[in-house]
Amino acid sequence: MQESPTAEGGEAELLLQLQGYISGDENTETASAPRQIASHLFKHLRGSDNLVFAGSRQSVEIYADQLRNLCEDERLPQEFYPHHASLSRDHRDFVERRLKDGSKPTTAICTSTLELGIDIGDVACVAQIGAPFSVASLWQRLGRSGRRAGQPAVLRQYAVETRLTPDSNYIDRLRLGLIRAVAMIDLLLEGWCEPPKAQALHLSTLVHQILSVIAERGGA
Repeated sequence: MQESPTAEGGEAELLLQLQGYISGDENTETASAPRQIASHLFKHLRGSDNLVFAGSRQSVEIYADQLRNLCEDERLPQEFYPHHASLSRDHRDFVERRLKDGSKPTTAICTSTLELGIDIGDVACVAQIGAPFSVASLWQRLGRSGRRAGQPAVLRQYAVETRLTPDSNYIDRLRLGLIRAVAMIDLLLEGWCEPPKAQALHLSTLVHQILSVIAERGGA
């Protein structure tokens, strides 16, 4: 875990970690990348509140299952839960309530559902498996950590690349996922963010306003 200089203007100190893994066959002697990452998350996140952005819903379920099994193997209370849009509203509310309850350590393995807009309080760490598609998104996610005075913001970035063979194509050899993760972090440390598109359609705002009118009027 490496420290970055505290940003000017009194912003929280940032603690940063970047680790790379090679995806492999489950039958090899080396554990698969998801198992290695889950083991690292379990070791460093257990006992606190955290968000793990795993990308797709399938990846969320894979990592949540790995972490749930680790809790069971160690005979420890369950504190790792999936959170994505396909899960029931009751389950998502349950996870969000646990995150706000300081007495129950909870780590949510999630898609972008917990990136912004939902009050879950402060979390100790934000983990990112694979790089997001924009620096703005990384800023939003990291903003969940380090909100309390004197507490650093913590980002654990994990990059997974394909195992190379003599037949590997050039795309795999370029390690584009790792390059994107490093570039995102460098831009984050520089304080850069994508500028807004002045002429862009704000469709999410349109949908939000339509739903607000329907809720206000009981139908429209």
